[in-house]
Amino acid sequence: MWAMEVAAVGREAGGLRFEQVQRGSKGEILSVVVRLRVPGLDASRQIWAHYATGFDELVAFFNGLAADWRGWQGERTYESLEHDLRLPLTDLERTPDVP
Repeated sequence: MWAMEVAAVGREAGGLRFEQVQRGSKGEILSVVVRLRVPGLDASRQIWAHYATGFDELVAFFNGLAADWRGWQGERTYESLEHDLRLPLTDLERTPDVP
């Protein structure tokens, strides 16, 4: 098994990064820092793993996006246990009435 320490959506200069992974004694992920960098904004927040499922829901969320890479209708949302990370995503090409 291998351990990933950084994951990114977007580019290095602008996008969403999952970094600074904190692990427990058995290698389990306890927390991760989520960082958003866009022109004029550089914000970060430490997100703690769900006490029962870790980051399984976040992994499933991104796996679902990868599986539906051709698009989907409506909004898909991931939200962390403590509601300090929320990722609402909409496929603009497939969602009607989006300007």
